Amino acid sequence: MSRTKYRVRPLLACTALLFGIMAAQSHAINLDDAFVVWLLDEGSGDVAVDSSPMGNDGAITGADWVTGKFGGGLQLDGNDTVVNVAASGVGNEVISQVLWAKFDDFDVEHMFGYIASQDTASARYFYFSTWINGGPPHDGVHMGSTNAGGAWGRALAIPKQFDEDVWHHIAGVNDAVGGAQQVYVDGTLVHDAPFEAGEIVGTPDVLSVGTVPNEGKGIHGTIDEVAFFNIALTEGDVQDLMNEGMAGAAAVQPRGKLPLTWSSLKR
Repeated sequence: MSRTKYRVRPLLACTALLFGIMAAQSHAINLDDAFVVWLLDEGSGDVAVDSSPMGNDGAITGADWVTGKFGGGLQLDGNDTVVNVAASGVGNEVISQVLWAKFDDFDVEHMFGYIASQDTASARYFYFSTWINGGPPHDGVHMGSTNAGGAWGRALAIPKQFDEDVWHHIAGVNDAVGGAQQVYVDGTLVHDAPFEAGEIVGTPDVLSVGTVPNEGKGIHGTIDEVAFFNIALTEGDVQDLMNEGMAGAAAVQPRGKLPLTWSSLKR
């Protein structure tokens, strides 16, 4: 056998590996579809830097920097601790949110994400939290948005999903135009149901994570990797975000820097 044939085999192997890498990368989530990505790895200060193209840096009030699920995270006390920002780039068709959370208790609703609304009968443009009707313990899930008339009415409530002192990956998909809602806990679909289709009515005002403004409902625990999207995340997307993190499942590129790898972002 000639030396040429021996050279071809490594070339074919490298080509196959390259195509494999490209195929894996083709499933990455497009960061342009996000309007908030808080990795929460700053470790100090009062700003949660946004890695989405929108530049929605969050103002941190009262929270402590601690170890998160991956790298850094924020510990909230369930009272007035919150991360909020003007709701720039929020669409009116689909809102998906993901985060990691570890709860200290379920005495009150834990607010994963709250987008306030202007110009409607309901102050809630989007709402995603723990909740149990008649609780506590508020260890179920509550999510929804304003309906076509601008009132609060397209909402879900499902029973116990969480345990204390355990990291949970949580994802909610509110597809107003498609008329469907999904909730995933730890990568598993726990709710999938239709609802009244129609654009979310109102003008997004302030986006908050941790506390509902002026209502005293807040997360008592630790959060990490909070992100919001204007697309309906699929089950595969959610599982990729859970298993690989934002930098693995999406091409996270902090402003003014080259793309970073998961290992460099989460050391």
